[in-house]
Amino acid sequence: MNGDKKGDWCIVSLDGTIIRAKIIHKSRGKYKIVEDTKNGIYVDKIVDASDIIQVEKK
Repeated sequence: MNGDKKGDWCIVSLDGTIIRAKIIHKSRGKYKIVEDTKNGIYVDKIVDASDIIQVEKK
């Protein structure tokens, strides 16, 4: 199931923690985390564009 989700991998800062997460655009600078490297504890969390540090291009 890891490869089935659409989105872009990026580095995100959440509550002082830096994580790697796959995000999809929701609306007006808001993104939803659909996958992460922290055992899914941040999945379904909505993040602001200002929380995104770097987007990994394919």
